[in-house]
Amino acid sequence: MLLLALGVSSSVHASCDTLSTKLSRINAEEKESLKKARKQHVKKKCGSQSQSWIGGAAGSRRFEYLNCKLSARNSEEFKNKWSNEAATWQAKREKVKTELLSSGCAE
Repeated sequence: MLLLALGVSSSVHASCDTLSTKLSRINAEEKESLKKARKQHVKKKCGSQSQSWIGGAAGSRRFEYLNCKLSARNSEEFKNKWSNEAATWQAKREKVKTELLSSGCAE
């Protein structure tokens, strides 16, 4: 009987590890997706970064690009676009968290 109980316990532990790994992967994928979406938004709004180096690191085009990049990264337009994506990632996280709780795992 004791061996059977230990087998079930290790099975639950493995399931918890799998779900925890899945949650970590979702978080990492969300972070990469945010980074990629932000980069695309900046490129769309400000153009190519390589063009900003014409005239050197202290050239006016470089400062214009950096100001544009900062504005675009923090713009309400981007925040609104990302909020839709964030809701999708949150739903994925909630699903895994529910699985963790129903499996008897601690978060």
